[in-house]
Amino acid sequence: MIEYELPGAKWANVDIVGEFARKDELLKIIGGRPAGTDPVTVDIRAHLVPEPDNPYSKSGKAISVRVDGTVVGYLSEQDAKKWAPELHRIAASGGTPATAGNVYAYSKYNGDMEYNVRVALPDPGFIAPLNTGSLSQIAVLPWGNALQVTKEEDHLTHLFEYVPPSGLGMVILTMHRQLQTLKNGTVKELVEVRLDGERVGQMTPASSAHFLPTIRHAEDMGVELGVWAKLKGSGLAVELVVQGARATGLSDEWLREMPTMIELVPISEQYDVPNAYVPVKAPKADRMNRTSPRRGAVQSRRERLIARLEAVELPPEFDADEPESAADETARVDSAPTKSELTYFGSVLFRVINILLYVLCAIFVISGLGAIGDEDLKAYGISFIGVAILCWFGARSLGKRLRK
Repeated sequence: MIEYELPGAKWANVDIVGEFARKDELLKIIGGRPAGTDPVTVDIRAHLVPEPDNPYSKSGKAISVRVDGTVVGYLSEQDAKKWAPELHRIAASGGTPATAGNVYAYSKYNGDMEYNVRVALPDPGFIAPLNTGSLSQIAVLPWGNALQVTKEEDHLTHLFEYVPPSGLGMVILTMHRQLQTLKNGTVKELVEVRLDGERVGQMTPASSAHFLPTIRHAEDMGVELGVWAKLKGSGLAVELVVQGARATGLSDEWLREMPTMIELVPISEQYDVPNAYVPVKAPKADRMNRTSPRRGAVQSRRERLIARLEAVELPPEFDADEPESAADETARVDSAPTKSELTYFGSVLFRVINILLYVLCAIFVISGLGAIGDEDLKAYGISFIGVAILCWFGARSLGKRLRK
């Protein structure tokens, strides 16, 4: 497997789907069930593998997310359509897109684990370069801080050929040492940048100092040094901004290996992507949880209830297949409590409350009429009448219920 590092993919910004079917795999990735209830976040290195043979993809552009070869989910159908052109091009070229990501996990109230996986994806159009030449002998620097290229205006004819319809895109520039004589006769070593072998600008003296040691090292290793660059242009002007790690920020491992780019197939509307679908049967509990996180818990309670009912032992004299005799039926009906017996105490209580409400209604009416006659107590009298009306309605409603 040849990894293709997605440029500028540092922050996990895209949610994936389908984690519910791969909880066992995710539990291993986070190192087992957390001891407490606090959520945990684990960083991962994810590979994005197109699956043109996935039978569940409506568009045929399913893209699985894998960690150490294990599928942990998929890009949503909508996201897969957005990123498929560039990811398919990389896969058709023999590369495997690699990016950063993380797993967020927590334990729910019923003890089940819940997972959310995110991966880092650049905007569509910023994954594969717009270069038309070969990149197989170019060791591209890891992503770094932005630095402006100068003197692009002297090479617009060549640059205009790479400006996409959107006006924004990514290219890979190669970096070369250039000796420049200043006005005072001093010879200064600068960095010249080329796009598919043709000069398109240079770095300032200060910026050049960050890359010259790495260029010399690449020359000793027998490869060209490349750097990602953002291209922004129109029909009038073009700007280039390189995004490469400086000499002081490179790891010893990268300096030893200096991995080169894969040979990308030409840009096309359709790519020959190898089949990669891996069937995974979701556990029963997970299939229940697809529509509702509580459905599995409800089902387990039902199963426990059924098990308890099945465990109840019936009396030996009971035979479900033997019809009940008329005498048995009469005895059963006679022994059953009547409705009046069951509701006797409740009925008495309701009647007492009903009578009290009528009494309160009468008291408030009398008090209210007496208070209304007094100018100082008129407001109180009106209030009493209002309470009396409420008591009357309550007593009437309760009386109707008792009659039923």
